Amino acid sequence: MKKAILGLVTISMFSITVNAGMFISNSMDSEFDRMNGYFNSMIKSRVNHRFDNVDNFDYPKFNIEELKNKFIITFDLAGMSKADLDLSIEDGNILKLKGEKKSSEHDSNQTYVRKEIFYGKFEKVITLPRNINTTKLTTEYKDGILKIIIPKKDIKEKSSQSIEIK
Repeated sequence: MKKAILGLVTISMFSITVNAGMFISNSMDSEFDRMNGYFNSMIKSRVNHRFDNVDNFDYPKFNIEELKNKFIITFDLAGMSKADLDLSIEDGNILKLKGEKKSSEHDSNQTYVRKEIFYGKFEKVITLPRNINTTKLTTEYKDGILKIIIPKKDIKEKSSQSIEIK
């Protein structure tokens, strides 16, 4: 499967029209749009049962920074209010962010030539290491940036013992 996808990407990249040594941006954009649509439909068809009512798997973009004593996760949620977000930790180390980015009435009446800004429901699930202290987790939300600070904790080494087989 990986070889097939790599082959499709390679073929798509080399089939871009070149004119006098310069890329024609419209051709390149349409090739990438077509390829992106293909990959998104393939992913959505494989995991559709897990993500009911979720419109975009790439939204929101995020960074995870690991420092000596904590993790900092930063989500880019431009144009959203805190009221539209639901943040939770499940099973001790699974961070789940759900929400809905709503478009304005003005935006829905427009006829676009190209539209890349995402609107709709989303869910982002991140499995974190087990050495996090969720009881001391803090959040900050400012100017469309959600920052989650999760301190690390020491994990006690599991002890082992020898058991005699009878």
